[in-house]
Amino acid sequence: MQSSIIFIAFVHSAFATFDEDIHKQFKSLPQVEFVEYFNKLNTTWKVQQYDVKELAHRVSKYVGETEHLPKISYTDKKDDLPVNFDARKKWAKCPSIGKIFDQGQCGSSWAFGVTTTISDRMCIHANQTVQISERDIQCCKHSYSENFCSGGLPSGAFLCWMATGLVSQECKPYNVEKLKTEKCTESCDQGKYYKSDKYYGRMAYQIAEDPVSIKWELVNMGPIDGLFIVYEDFLTYSKGIYEHKFGAALGVLSVRIIGYGEENGVLYWLAANSWGKSWGEGGFFKIRRYQPNLYFEYLLLSGIPSL
Repeated sequence: MQSSIIFIAFVHSAFATFDEDIHKQFKSLPQVEFVEYFNKLNTTWKVQQYDVKELAHRVSKYVGETEHLPKISYTDKKDDLPVNFDARKKWAKCPSIGKIFDQGQCGSSWAFGVTTTISDRMCIHANQTVQISERDIQCCKHSYSENFCSGGLPSGAFLCWMATGLVSQECKPYNVEKLKTEKCTESCDQGKYYKSDKYYGRMAYQIAEDPVSIKWELVNMGPIDGLFIVYEDFLTYSKGIYEHKFGAALGVLSVRIIGYGEENGVLYWLAANSWGKSWGEGGFFKIRRYQPNLYFEYLLLSGIPSL
């Protein structure tokens, strides 16, 4: 599996909105004073106090590349795309789109990005209300290294969804301790029969980096799994439209993109994190579009379920 640590080192110097003065204050001021200082600045977002060390453990150390998935482009589409879009409103019948999960002390966002996107697509395209299990990805060969909580290969998990299927959380509920101590078990914790609980994908793909393709996919097909580089300042996000201002690169995060919009001339993507509802805007966040240092638009994955 190719590590993205090299990728992080490459983009670390490609700051677009990084502010050296703010970074110096971040390094020198006590946390309480820095929060007060930053929130008085004329930026697009606000910060608040968090247990930064605890959240840092949730960032994956690496996430593998996506060369095994075909790339789909919609640049030829002439649809009149809306200025603002929120998948929770268009597909209100699908409660999974509005759900926020807590991955706990495990760098498993790469798995949550896949399973939550699949769950939303299952509802939108197959009219099935189900929450796909992150733990079942342990049975997907070549989707992660020896340590599930250090990072993995989202494209491998999507391919596994097509090849062998993935079970529901009713069969295998998310459990950090089991992820850390057990390997693949082809059985349900209780109740359901493992092989009869499998859900399958018909296709999986990567979305082209251009804005028309990304927006068309969201509006017409549903949520997308997005990968990006996480800096220290993202951990402190409270509300607004996040853009990288201070702090060092920590690793890679996978989130579910559910919409986009524009506020006061600032373009953003709307996404769901897997750090619980107490983080950000009830677990959701807005992130400024086209920040080269984050590479948010370059690793976007999704798929279509089997009917």
